Amino acid sequence: MNGIRFYLGRYGRPLLYLAWFAALTGLLPGGAYEAFLRPEFGVLLGAAVVVLLGFLAVDMGRPPTPPKPIFGETIRVLILALPLAYLSIGRGVALDSGAFENRWTGPAGAAGATAPGEPPPAPAVPEAAAREADLVGLCWNSDAYEGQPVVVEGMLRHEPDVAARYGGNGWLLYRFVISCCAADAQPAAVMLTGAMATNWSNDAWVRATGRFTLRPDEPRPVPILELGALAPMDKPRNPYLY
Repeated sequence: MNGIRFYLGRYGRPLLYLAWFAALTGLLPGGAYEAFLRPEFGVLLGAAVVVLLGFLAVDMGRPPTPPKPIFGETIRVLILALPLAYLSIGRGVALDSGAFENRWTGPAGAAGATAPGEPPPAPAVPEAAAREADLVGLCWNSDAYEGQPVVVEGMLRHEPDVAARYGGNGWLLYRFVISCCAADAQPAAVMLTGAMATNWSNDAWVRATGRFTLRPDEPRPVPILELGALAPMDKPRNPYLY
């Protein structure tokens, strides 16, 4: 037992520092950490790698100490190791409809709004004539795009409640917006109107072209994209917006 206590106390933390070092250095190449964090945090992760090397050097350079209680040392190591288990599970997993269902607060309008019916189909808009936009701009800087043809990328989500309340086809175009990390990500979404094929599925990545409008509602207008064209696309390397 004393041998276990000695080796755990002597090498437990250095091995943990090495595990964290390997995990963080694995996240830095290619911006893999952007699956969890804003791109700007890459500098902090790089600094964390340097700090871990310092911790490792100090810990390995200290003289042997009397064995510590095995229970307390084990608990400390496990607490610091738990995030590593999450990293191994969460790598390559992006937020999708499951998270959307839990985090979306509904259209911008009031719960008592009435459906005005389906607007007339938008005329086809050539993509070359449309303005590149993203869902952050359309949702938080709507006035700058109102009435303009735009092309925007995102995932599809079918919400029957939206169709019941506002009319339309019930489809939304959305992406998650990260303020700090994936834990605080919130979906930015616009309603889609106009004819759509029936073979689309939730979380399909698409490039949508159409006229962006704002439907009057309370307390805020509802952002709408009157579809002119909808085409499938590959999932981007980084699916989040900032």
